[in-house]
Amino acid sequence: FDRPWIGRRASLVAQAAAEGDVAADEILNEAAVELAAHVRAALARSPWFDGADEVPVVAAGGVYGLGDDWRRRVRQALAEQAPRAKLTFWIKEPIVGAVFLALQAYYGTIPADVMRQLQQLREDNVERLDM
Repeated sequence: FDRPWIGRRASLVAQAAAEGDVAADEILNEAAVELAAHVRAALARSPWFDGADEVPVVAAGGVYGLGDDWRRRVRQALAEQAPRAKLTFWIKEPIVGAVFLALQAYYGTIPADVMRQLQQLREDNVERLDM
């Protein structure tokens, strides 16, 4: 199974878990734990975060659209494995940031009309998460 195949089924698993399916519940718990393990590893490998009491974590991609139950699971797993990590924002479409960087590299200074469009994309695709 590849990543897109799995991603297309995430909402079905979340729905099944919400309806009490034990296997679906365990899948979501394991996924949250794995994600937290990746965050823990990134923090451990980066001297940039040494000494920081809290490290903001930005969630990216569609899986955070699964809702509050998924976010609760991720927060719980982070609290256990990477307690300094705090979910701050959800970037619904990570490509927006890549487009910004590509345009900045191409233009140097991004033209104002293009920047306004990027800002609108940001408003449409970035959600502050309750901390």
